[in-house]
Amino acid sequence: LWRYVRFLRHIQLWLQRKPIPLPQDPKYKPQDATVLIPTICDNTEMLEVTIQKCALSRPSQIILVGVTNRKVLDPLVEKYVDEFRDHYGTSLKVLYSKEANKRKQVAIGIKQIASSITVLVDDDVIWPDRLLHHLLAPLDNPTVGAAGTLQQVQLRPGLTLPEQLFEILGSFYIQRRNVEITATTAIDGGTSCLSGRTAAVRTGILADPAFLAGYTAETWRGRILRADDDNFVTRWLYKRGWQIRVQVAPEAVVRTYQEVSPRFLKQCLRWVRSTWRSNYTTLVYDGDVWMKQPWSTYALYTQVPFPSILIDPLLLWLLLGATSPSTGTYTTSTVFLLWLALTKTAKFTPLYRRHPRWLLFLPATLLFGYVHAFIRFYALCTLSDTGWASRPLIDAP
Repeated sequence: LWRYVRFLRHIQLWLQRKPIPLPQDPKYKPQDATVLIPTICDNTEMLEVTIQKCALSRPSQIILVGVTNRKVLDPLVEKYVDEFRDHYGTSLKVLYSKEANKRKQVAIGIKQIASSITVLVDDDVIWPDRLLHHLLAPLDNPTVGAAGTLQQVQLRPGLTLPEQLFEILGSFYIQRRNVEITATTAIDGGTSCLSGRTAAVRTGILADPAFLAGYTAETWRGRILRADDDNFVTRWLYKRGWQIRVQVAPEAVVRTYQEVSPRFLKQCLRWVRSTWRSNYTTLVYDGDVWMKQPWSTYALYTQVPFPSILIDPLLLWLLLGATSPSTGTYTTSTVFLLWLALTKTAKFTPLYRRHPRWLLFLPATLLFGYVHAFIRFYALCTLSDTGWASRPLIDAP
């Protein structure tokens, strides 16, 4: 029951999800938002696509914050500054940080923002054309401090079979998160992390000197945290009484590229480390979460320590031990294994419908679910690694 009540409830709410409607007279329009993109310019072509797509939503401004890489960013800004201003009414500017540190880069950008809303965006996402209209809708509620979106992986053509597998695993990772945040925010408003890929936050929250001081100087066991930036933003919002909403409208789904090499495993490792650290901080130091978000506490913060590689065999052993020979252990075990397969694939039904051939990778994806337990354990043993495992340049001084 501990596991499967959560599964059934989350699937139910995913199927019943409804977009937050566009207000007839919105308080916030795209011109009230500034897009802030910290970047290390490791993929200029992808960054160029990102800013082009952001401009189609007509924000008041797009700010890039780079790292002394003027030979790359200055020409990029010069290429689009006139077009964005004339066609979309969007100004484009670039700032620079002396250090490749996402938190410090974001802080530099925030200090230059005058609009009511700041939209934090990663440098490898693709927006739908009218995303801002839908993303800003939840913020018409004065108790909502930030809004996020659902996500999809932007598929690449011409991949090898191993690369396709990594891309599929990344797609499943993101789809699992889509189901999770849709359900938990609908039940009690909770989410473990407001993804920094695209998040609209009230500028007044981010510009608070107390926020900036904590954001740029957060530590874990005495070490400066460079990763986990979006976890910090999430906890800060909740601790100060703000709500977080997720816009599930199809028009607000952002796409992102996924690692298609073994670096994907490093990315998973970073995500799991962030989850361990943030969950511990939430449960130990933000103790009122048990009262304010009881479902999220149960469904998110207390689930990580129970890996399937241990629980599934234990459940099967207990079930067989409680089954009389006359009932038939073969039938019992078969039904249980089919149930396990259902619980591990139901969340991904939309992906299988769009890409039926992905069913060929089903055995590998099920196996990865158990391999992930070892990633969790290794992450727990290496929590003192506070950098970006999949993007080594981010830690360069």
